[in-house]
Amino acid sequence: PPPAAMLVGVAGTVTTLYAVQHQMATYDAEAVHGGTLSRGELDALTDRLCALPLDARRALPGLQPKRADVIPAGALILREAVKALGLDACRVSDRGLRWGLLAHRFGSGSDTSRS
Repeated sequence: PPPAAMLVGVAGTVTTLYAVQHQMATYDAEAVHGGTLSRGELDALTDRLCALPLDARRALPGLQPKRADVIPAGALILREAVKALGLDACRVSDRGLRWGLLAHRFGSGSDTSRS
C-alpha cells in the first residue's frame, strides 16, 4: 500500500474483535466505530481466541455466542491481512460497504472518524 495507507475493516468480524478486545458487555456502535486494533492487539487476541475452547469463547464479553465458532478464523484472516500489507493497525468501522459507497457518492455531512 502507499505511504499513510490505512486498512479499514467493516462490520462483522472486525467490530466483534474490537468489542472482545475492550470487553464490551453491551455493544456500543459509537464506541466501536473509528477505533483501532493494533497489530500487537490482533496477535494477542487471535492467539487467545484460537486457544480457547468453544464454550469459553461463547462466554467472552463482546462476543455473540453464535459467532464463537467462526471468530478465530476471522481473527486469523484479519491478522494476516494486516501483516501482509505491512501495516501496524486496522481501523474499525461499524458501518458497512453500502455506507461507504453512499458517503463516497454523495459526500458525508460530517466526519465520523476519530482523530
